[in-house]
Amino acid sequence: MRFTLIFLILPALFFSYAHHIRVLDYDGEVLRLSIDSLYDPDWIRAVLITQTGIVFPEKEASGVYDFRIGRSDYALVSIQGFSKEYGPLSTTNPMYIDLKSLSFKPLVSVVSDIKEDGVYKYILITKDKKWKISKITLDGEKIKWFDWLGKALTVLKRDFPDGMHKLVVDYQLPYGMKKSFSFDLFSFRDVLTLYRGKTYPYKIKYVKPYTYIVQPGETLWEIANRFNVRLGDLILINNIKNPDRVRSGTFLRIGKVIFDKNPTTVVINLFTARMGVYYDNKLLKVYPVALGRSDSTPPGDYWILRKVVNPTLYWYGEIIPPDTPLNGLGTRYLQLSKPQYAIHGTSKPWEIGKRISHGCIRMFNHDVEILDAFAPVGTNVIVIKENVKFPDRLEEVFR
Repeated sequence: MRFTLIFLILPALFFSYAHHIRVLDYDGEVLRLSIDSLYDPDWIRAVLITQTGIVFPEKEASGVYDFRIGRSDYALVSIQGFSKEYGPLSTTNPMYIDLKSLSFKPLVSVVSDIKEDGVYKYILITKDKKWKISKITLDGEKIKWFDWLGKALTVLKRDFPDGMHKLVVDYQLPYGMKKSFSFDLFSFRDVLTLYRGKTYPYKIKYVKPYTYIVQPGETLWEIANRFNVRLGDLILINNIKNPDRVRSGTFLRIGKVIFDKNPTTVVINLFTARMGVYYDNKLLKVYPVALGRSDSTPPGDYWILRKVVNPTLYWYGEIIPPDTPLNGLGTRYLQLSKPQYAIHGTSKPWEIGKRISHGCIRMFNHDVEILDAFAPVGTNVIVIKENVKFPDRLEEVFR
């Protein structure tokens, strides 16, 4: 009798949860689950209950189920299984999946501090409260980090060669899920930054009519001109991914962007046809440039408002694609806060050093590609006209 009771109790204890759920992946649309049954099932049926209704698996193979759930903050897991030995079984662990906790997208900030004894690099990585960082590698090498105000902070002092570097962060998420995120970094004169940079903080000054609905046939450029704002303003304020394809009916906020100060500064000297790139007030490198004829490039204070890779040239109604002889913009285009001016590459490298343009600043393609990789949107561009060399410190430019 005692042994009979033990054999009756053991299955009940063992199957307190008949099904164990692990989240393998979630991209905001498709939730991939692994369902492990703690018995030998004759059949299993699984569905999810979400904010949008009941969702059946889109695909199933070897205990792995794909559910296309759309937009939902949670998913309730309902599993029905049957075994000839134990009959119907439905208990599941976990039954509730918090999808919001799986949707977090980590951010990385990289700041370099130039000291007398070298350049200190600070890498700050955000993480959700429910996520744990299992490993951080830079160029394949594991690096140490510590928790700082709920974020992961690593401090590096070693030298980095100029060019691209890869940061990979491995996370352990709830429900047994694992994720890796990679970030492209760029080093220039041992200063480490995010590749092509994040947009520096800015304020928005809204202007009349404050909002606008795009009409059929309108371009973003036309709308910017109509309301006396810049194309880059509309792109940043409305988070527009492709400014060449804005659909009619799109809601726009109308305003101008004002950037805060940041560590990167570009100084262009019209007198010497040279460009100085500064970081943390320290001169990193001087480049030769081509300038506008006569005084068509005016001195002033500007910002890099948007950046384009392999730009298309729009010239008096003509559309000239990149990589063609008539397109003189080269491989990169950095529009300034005064819309008719920009820093860009060239298809005529022999003109660098001359006063040849209509007002834009031209660079060798290999030079403007470095500037594009290093200087983010929001970088201050100062244009001066003085018979001086670039000083080692930025503050000495204005003495």
